[in-house]
Amino acid sequence: MNRCLGRKPHSPAAVAAAPQLRYAAEAPPPATLDRSGINYQPQAWGNTDYPDCTAAGLLNGALASEALSTGGALNIAPLAWMPFYCACAGCAETPAAIGASGGAAMLDCLKRQGTQGFDIGAVAPLTGDFGVVALDRLSIARAIVAMGWVYAGIDLFQADMDATGTWEAWPNPGAAVGGHCIVLWDYNGLGDTDTVGIATWGGFQECQWARWDQIAREAYCVFFPMTVAADVIDVVALAQANAEWLTS
Repeated sequence: MNRCLGRKPHSPAAVAAAPQLRYAAEAPPPATLDRSGINYQPQAWGNTDYPDCTAAGLLNGALASEALSTGGALNIAPLAWMPFYCACAGCAETPAAIGASGGAAMLDCLKRQGTQGFDIGAVAPLTGDFGVVALDRLSIARAIVAMGWVYAGIDLFQADMDATGTWEAWPNPGAAVGGHCIVLWDYNGLGDTDTVGIATWGGFQECQWARWDQIAREAYCVFFPMTVAADVIDVVALAQANAEWLTS
């Protein structure tokens, strides 16, 4: 199976200026979060052949929200990723142009879905408020529990691409390969060798938290309409922050 990347480097200043995830109450995350019994089936959405991981991540996040809310699978048109990604990346909707596009920035994708929506072939485009999540393990775990999934950006190295199993804190990871966008789904603990479950490339990938600490670059929660969020999220403040950011 091919595995493409496609997350363009983020701007720390832009991330700092983006809406932050707002909590109405403090709640520590559980020690583990096992979702193996939930019918969540992430798809590749072209990311095995094209650098559209930023669009694929949003679609897989929508599938995660639907699986958690109804237990079913959201009906998404197979090529829904293409026009959305091309608009974010600024390229024509042709295989050659998409292949040469080099990817897109996650914040650009979040802004487009927030202003124009993500047309998935449904009655209305998919759109939702979002908030920046801190990259430490407790914050990420708390966000996964509260919002169902996390739209995350990482940098991958040759050892990660070559791995046939869990991504570990490699002693010699080799050369940096590029940025990638993923969905964080569940976790089996919060220790160095415990793992966080990642949805990418049409399947699941386990990543040790020690490796996450090394490769994590940006993370966001997206509140789609079908999201079943815990009461700890201040949705009013989040919506206001998004409205201000989208018009800035």
